[in-house]
Amino acid sequence: PRAWRLGTPFAANRMLTQLGVRHKRPQGKGAGLQMKSRLACYDNSGAINLEVIGPVKLPAKHPVVMGRAFTGIVKKCRFGRKVVRKEIVKGLLITSRAPTKRKDGSDGRSSETAKAHRG
Repeated sequence: PRAWRLGTPFAANRMLTQLGVRHKRPQGKGAGLQMKSRLACYDNSGAINLEVIGPVKLPAKHPVVMGRAFTGIVKKCRFGRKVVRKEIVKGLLITSRAPTKRKDGSDGRSSETAKAHRG
C-alpha cells in the first residue's frame, strides 16, 4: 500500500473530517433551533409547548431559523382543543432567542422563542 502524503487533496480532506471541520453547520442566517429544542406556541390550536423535529423540506440536521416552516411534536396542550399531546404539527418560527443576521448587517434577537401554527 502506498503511504498517503499530506499534500494530496484526499489526505487533506480526510484530516479535516477527523478534526470535525467539514461537518460544521453553515454560518449563514444564524444558529437557529436544532432537533429536540422546546418552544412556546402562540395560536388558537390549543398547543402550549412544542418540540422541534426539523425544518420542512430540509434534513433534520439543518437549523430552523426565523421565518422558516418546521415540523414539531405537541408536548403540552389545553384540554378540548384542536390538538392533543404527541401529535405531529407544522408551524412557522416567528421569533427566536438565537441571534439572526440580517442582510443589512445588523443582528436580530428576541427575548423568547415562539411559533405560529400553520395547520
